[in-house]
Amino acid sequence: MASRNKTQVQAQNNMLPNVAHLQLMADPQRESTFFSRLPLEIREIIYMKCWLVSGFRHHVFLSRRGGSLAHSPCVLKPGQSDERNAELQRLMSCQGQNRRGSRSRSSLVVDKQWASRFSSPWHEHWPCEEEMLRSDESAPNNDVHGARRTLFLPILLMCKRA
Repeated sequence: MASRNKTQVQAQNNMLPNVAHLQLMADPQRESTFFSRLPLEIREIIYMKCWLVSGFRHHVFLSRRGGSLAHSPCVLKPGQSDERNAELQRLMSCQGQNRRGSRSRSSLVVDKQWASRFSSPWHEHWPCEEEMLRSDESAPNNDVHGARRTLFLPILLMCKRA
């Protein structure tokens, strides 16, 4: 049991950014008025306002077009149940029943949409993935961020010091 907990802690540590390494590699930006004259407290207020305007729940992922980082808002409400469970229950209750109600040995068959939901790499956030794909399809000129462009990702990507 202890070795499993140690493995979990190591995995979590591997997912965390190496802050010391980032600080070492970051340009101190001494010429930047933002970093040289604005106190840290003011910069943190600016960052917080950008998060407030953008919303706190986003998915950040590599886009299919160009492999750059993209983001999409999370459309799930906290505590929202996963519809896939109800659909799976429905499929299990209908498994093997033909129109006359007799049982046969058939497999669970789902349509293309539910198959993609069950196999989504976004797991229980498959509605977020579907919303992201819908937004990408309707975005003008195939803009990766479309109408959901927010402030938080550009700030996180502007420089290592930020």
